[in-house]
Amino acid sequence: MRITLSITLVALALLFFALAPAVAQEGPDENESNDTMNTADSIDGLTIDGEIGRQGDQDDWFVLQGQEGYNPTFTLTYNVDDCDVDMEVYSDDEVIGSLTSTGSPDSGEFEVPGTCYLHV
Repeated sequence: MRITLSITLVALALLFFALAPAVAQEGPDENESNDTMNTADSIDGLTIDGEIGRQGDQDDWFVLQGQEGYNPTFTLTYNVDDCDVDMEVYSDDEVIGSLTSTGSPDSGEFEVPGTCYLHV
């Protein structure tokens, strides 16, 4: 009897640990890996493709690896019929510019002396 009870408890514990991450990531408060500056996705190319606003996801952060140069031009392109996307450009932890037009594409050139972060 004790062995059956022990096996049942272990099986329930393993089931809980297997299902808990899946349950925790559902809903409008889902936490992706790039929802903060400290957890920004590293980008080493020249184009970032992504999806914004799915299941309440309002923030995505990216950190560039120097490919942008010192005075980069950023172009934000999106479907204006589906949404309005804004982007802040950071040099280290200081906002140095933003793209907030309601039209697409939206472009801007910014001086980025430090590490470049994009908050979309």
